[in-house]
Amino acid sequence: MSWNFWINDIGENQLKGVPCDMDNPCRLPDWMIQDILTCIPASRDNFNYWFPFMLPAEQARLICIIQGIPQHVALDPLDVSDLLQKFINTEGVHTTGPHGGGN
Repeated sequence: MSWNFWINDIGENQLKGVPCDMDNPCRLPDWMIQDILTCIPASRDNFNYWFPFMLPAEQARLICIIQGIPQHVALDPLDVSDLLQKFINTEGVHTTGPHGGGN
């Protein structure tokens, strides 16, 4: 089986579980699932893959979790800075002509 974000090293699906169910306890707390889905784009594709295989009670729990997630992925401030620097540094450098390419 290929690697999947929500599967741990021993093959357990970390999205599984229902609150207050001793036979099927939650592997990860709701806030952690929500935080991971918000901050790590790759986790969303893997989430969408596993969702249909979950039990109805697990799906209901996950639906409640994803309703609180914004539709856009939050960018890391370092990524924003890198994108800005890339834009500034690749906008265009003109080095020909008597004034370095100026008119």
